Amino acid sequence: MGRVSYSLTDDNKRRLDLLTAFGILNGRTPTREEIVNECIKAYFMEVFGRYREQADPNDMMLKMMEEVVP
Repeated sequence: MGRVSYSLTDDNKRRLDLLTAFGILNGRTPTREEIVNECIKAYFMEVFGRYREQADPNDMMLKMMEEVVP
């Protein structure tokens, strides 16, 4: 997938600066892109878990979500 444009709140810019400065990912300092991708993945997994608890096993959205579960 290509570049995505997004805006960050001032608080989230500061959080991203701190995560970039002090974060460790697989034994090294992650890039901003890696931090954003990890956050999206973590949020997706949280939403997926909640949705899966409530959804019918044949739910189409659930099936699409399952296709991208890491």
